[in-house]
Amino acid sequence: MHSSPSMLLFCVQILYFFYKVCLLGFVSFYSNTFAHFSGQPLYLDWYASFYNTVFTCLPVCVIAVLDQDVSPLQAYQFPQLYKEGQESKLFNKKTFSWWLCNSWYSSLIVFFVPLTFLRISAFRSDGHVAARQDFGQAMFTGLILVPNLQLFSTVKYFTWLHHLAIWGSICLWYLFVILYGAFPPKWSTVAFKEFIEVLAPSLSYWLLQLLVVVAALLPDFAFSSYKAAFHPADYQIVCENASVSTAEDQ
Repeated sequence: MHSSPSMLLFCVQILYFFYKVCLLGFVSFYSNTFAHFSGQPLYLDWYASFYNTVFTCLPVCVIAVLDQDVSPLQAYQFPQLYKEGQESKLFNKKTFSWWLCNSWYSSLIVFFVPLTFLRISAFRSDGHVAARQDFGQAMFTGLILVPNLQLFSTVKYFTWLHHLAIWGSICLWYLFVILYGAFPPKWSTVAFKEFIEVLAPSLSYWLLQLLVVVAALLPDFAFSSYKAAFHPADYQIVCENASVSTAEDQ
């Protein structure tokens, strides 16, 4: 018999993978529409190839192995925790629709905020607005940051391995664009020194990423906080009571 923690984490894995795959799909559709379906890419194929396999894969794997909502002892002490799985409260049309809408909303922020921001501002040091490759790599940075940081709303407790997986995946993205951009233009094409010479020195680039992350994740974090405060799940009530009891004992 599966415990409540196992069922919850299983559902989180499925919904999160669905969320990040839909996020990339929506952004790809916007990119093709923006390019008038001409086949002219806004970002390199390597970025999309490593999106699911490298840049967003490790955190959810670590969470699946290490994270838990309640301890095994609490799962046996409170049998009502099993009802969430039996009554399909963890995985149903409502939760599925929420993650779909969340991915669609995040995709709008990830794509159109950089597009609007870079179109109207002098992005390069010489005063010119951003080129196509500037927008593509800046936009894809948001596409890496948002799904990785989205996991902060689902993790129940953090260890150093959680942080290593999340922040390490983000660092892998930056390391990749630096190393790939160091190759000769024959191989790196439009990514040649793009991050080192164009994006990294620009304060607008870093402010843009902060804006994208906050705008994309704030509604979900606010909704999760509202649910925890006014409509908590059974496992949240158990965890809260356990924290109160621990505090009183100390």
